[in-house]
Amino acid sequence: MSKPAYRHTVLSMLQNNPAVFKPPVSMQETHGAAPLIVLSAANTFADALPRDRQGLEAARAHTQAQIVATSPRGTLVHVADTSHDIQVDQPGAMVKAVMQALRMAEGAAKGDGPRSS
Repeated sequence: MSKPAYRHTVLSMLQNNPAVFKPPVSMQETHGAAPLIVLSAANTFADALPRDRQGLEAARAHTQAQIVATSPRGTLVHVADTSHDIQVDQPGAMVKAVMQALRMAEGAAKGDGPRSS
């Protein structure tokens, strides 16, 4: 059974993903000193064509770096062996990030400097 509409949608998404990631995060965006942990999935673009993957990866890395920069306590964590659905593929990584953010917030409440694990 052929699914041309589905294939057209997937193709369109892959072709337009670089444009989605291209707009920068606003320079005015800030999260103050709040703990900010961005989890980056290793295999998000595993199904992309090799010619498209490099651009997609570069755009994602640029966007994630800009998001992390919105807090002096921002951290980027690369999660191996996962797709975009980190909470499903690697739930332990999600739990670890939440626990790290809680420790960072607790440290700030006590007057300690930024913490990381």
